[in-house]
Amino acid sequence: MDQPDRPRRRLLRRFVQFVVLPFVIIAVLGGAFAGVWVLNERSDRPRAMYHDTQLMAAMQYDLLRSGLPGIEMSVDSDTGPVRVGNAVFFTLPGVRVDVEQRGDEYCVQGHDQYGDETEWVCVDGTGERPSLGAVEGEFSDAASDVGTATTE
Repeated sequence: MDQPDRPRRRLLRRFVQFVVLPFVIIAVLGGAFAGVWVLNERSDRPRAMYHDTQLMAAMQYDLLRSGLPGIEMSVDSDTGPVRVGNAVFFTLPGVRVDVEQRGDEYCVQGHDQYGDETEWVCVDGTGERPSLGAVEGEFSDAASDVGTATTE
């Protein structure tokens, strides 16, 4: 009775080894890849917002440092470019930048289309100029009319 079951067991074992197990391994690796990709996309999406916030804070700093008053505003891609001193500022798509005066400081906050927002970055023209840091050059390949400050 044990003899006739031996070929079936061997066949079942080989089926599991060569069909089921590779399929499970591929499914697990595919799921892991998809999960990492989603996490990466989620962490990259606010970069444009941080870029534009830091850029506007630096522009407000430059105005104040030169003795000119800062400029309160709310700007996004729908409101178009704004002049800040000798520069023209454009937001990247999906980003809104707000500037408020708070005493002697001008504070900048960015918002994106996903509901994310930055901390307020406040400048008064003294101390260190805000830097783009890790996002510097990140959007240099963008179209010339978005996410940039150009001097005229």
